[in-house]
Amino acid sequence: MVPDNTSVSTRGQRVVVVGATGGIGLGVALQFAKTGAEVWIVGRNSKTGHEVIEKLKQAAPVTTPALEFRFFQADCGLVKENVRVAHELADAAGEAGIDHLFFTHGGPAIPTDIAPNEDGLDSHFAVMVVSRFVLAHHLTIVRPTVKRSVVSIAVAGHGKATFDLNDITLEALKKSGGYSVLNVTPRDCTVLDAVALELAERNPSIRFMNLHPGFVRTPALENPSAHPLLYRIAFKLANLFLATTIEEYAQIPFYLVANPEGQKLVGMEAKSTHWDNAANPVPEAPALKSPGTRKAIWEFMVGLLPQ
Repeated sequence: MVPDNTSVSTRGQRVVVVGATGGIGLGVALQFAKTGAEVWIVGRNSKTGHEVIEKLKQAAPVTTPALEFRFFQADCGLVKENVRVAHELADAAGEAGIDHLFFTHGGPAIPTDIAPNEDGLDSHFAVMVVSRFVLAHHLTIVRPTVKRSVVSIAVAGHGKATFDLNDITLEALKKSGGYSVLNVTPRDCTVLDAVALELAERNPSIRFMNLHPGFVRTPALENPSAHPLLYRIAFKLANLFLATTIEEYAQIPFYLVANPEGQKLVGMEAKSTHWDNAANPVPEAPALKSPGTRKAIWEFMVGLLPQ
């Protein structure tokens, strides 16, 4: 399903997209710019970031005053960088705040990229999971800045019934050689769902959404060279026959957040919900049926924050 968003205006809204220097994030940022929103982007590469800002300006309608597009630089793989840029965003937004906060950064887990960074975390977990938690936590609890929605585009609907609370960072899989996209995805889904559910309870006026994008033609899908042969073949076939473009996929999160018809689907109650790549609701990770699991994950994630 590619929803019809042609008549939707986002004039007067401020949107922050983390990871908008390419891939899905670029598609989301462009869609909001085209419909009149003020878009701020967060990324690691300053040169690419400012190139994207120019693309957003060119895509945006002419208004008086002109729409503001800004780039904030950060290495989202480090906790301290996420904290710093969260404060920068909060300071820049002021009382007007941020209407929608999107997380689109990160990519599939790479088996060879498991060395710990200065926080003791592998790069995939640091970017895909921890960064999203730190930014959402700081911009809704520490510095309440987000007004309407927090959307994480990563994985949803792929959790498992069991979850090892003693090995959230999957060290056993890394040692055994079993660390792969297939085995990492359920962990990511469960932790992201747990975080969203906890944050929703603490922020009763904000919608939290986790979205699974399916196959989208991003650099990670088009060039899967770092993955084992079987995954490379699967990614190539998906890219050829199943994948959508970033512009096509961007219509889904935009529909759920900004289109009145999509908002009816989501519902007016501020809570945590989970969606697939056709805007169909999916259940939360089944391991979270145990309140103790959800609480333990939350406490683990909070323990990663600077004291």
